[in-house]
Amino acid sequence: MIRAGFTFEHPTTKTRTVVLESDVETKGMGWMLEVTRYSKLGSDLGEHLHLTWTETFEIINGTAKYKLDGNERNAKAGESFVVEPGHFHVHPWNATDEELVYRQRDRFAQPSPAAVQDILGIFASNMGITWQAHPWLCKTYSAQHWGCSVNCWGIGRSIQNMWGIEISSYEIINNESCSCWRCCH
Repeated sequence: MIRAGFTFEHPTTKTRTVVLESDVETKGMGWMLEVTRYSKLGSDLGEHLHLTWTETFEIINGTAKYKLDGNERNAKAGESFVVEPGHFHVHPWNATDEELVYRQRDRFAQPSPAAVQDILGIFASNMGITWQAHPWLCKTYSAQHWGCSVNCWGIGRSIQNMWGIEISSYEIINNESCSCWRCCH
């Protein structure tokens, strides 16, 4: 189980994510992460939307770029922005060469502790992230949940509907050459 204090790091961008709150602290209503980014390579997560949950991003240190409804924007330390359900967005990335630290709170419309665990597990495994704790989860999520371990989402439409999410990276979701597409859709 992923709990507060769980940490993972992206192998390429070195983005470090610490779980500050999981389903235990939020009573299954979402999570809070603290993300530290060192690279200006762009977001580790492509454009997407959520059908039923709200995301709030608070910039702690540095200057961020992010995308909301197709418009690229900036946010500085001390500023925050909210992404309401139904809005396409891209999570923050560095606007400058300085370290970027932000907090991300995801709030569901209704409690779903299993969804919190599954989604955090996907973040930490299917996006090519290396584990600093509980390394068995990466293999479990890749092999048992999605049937493959390639570096893409591979979330089937039925699962997206259950969680109230919509992944708009059509080049991934609709990519017939992706083994996630074949085993999950």
